[in-house]
Amino acid sequence: MPALEALLRDAAQKRSGDLSEYTEAWGAFVRYLASCLEAKRGLHLPSLCKVGWWTSKKRTGAAEHRPFFQLTEQFCRSCGMAQEMIKKHCKHPPGELCPLEDFNFSKASIKFSGKLTKDQMSSSLRSIVQQLAESIADRKDVQIVFQDIGKLSIKGGMDPAFAFSPDFLVLEGAAPTRPGSAAADDAG
Repeated sequence: MPALEALLRDAAQKRSGDLSEYTEAWGAFVRYLASCLEAKRGLHLPSLCKVGWWTSKKRTGAAEHRPFFQLTEQFCRSCGMAQEMIKKHCKHPPGELCPLEDFNFSKASIKFSGKLTKDQMSSSLRSIVQQLAESIADRKDVQIVFQDIGKLSIKGGMDPAFAFSPDFLVLEGAAPTRPGSAAADDAG
């Protein structure tokens, strides 16, 4: 199953780029995402996904935050997913969404990379997302780790699923969910 390293290597080879640049761009994306999630905001990278929090009211009246991961319709179409699958993966999470920040390439390069320019960040992430979409369209098994946040798994190019890591959930104060539970199903 191709992992993140293989995906980055393939993207660099296919586009005659520097592997360290692609690795740094992905790292900056994940650091940016972690920063947003720590602040109970989400992050929207239109070419790939939305990751954030949805809230529901507890019986006590307090808000309970649950993480969600959602592929964007743009990404699903670039993978050649059937319309039913697009609807499944692009449906609105239950509850009320916390604010989502649109991915800002300048902010990512300055605050979360320090090594890449805005243009390098933009072109590297575009290439990584394109390589991921091509792998899914080719029906390859893919597993992409978002550092300590979670893991995106796709088997045979079908039915992507994102699992938040139990450590992330505990750290952020969200209860870990069992596979097959409503929150786990809503996350992917």
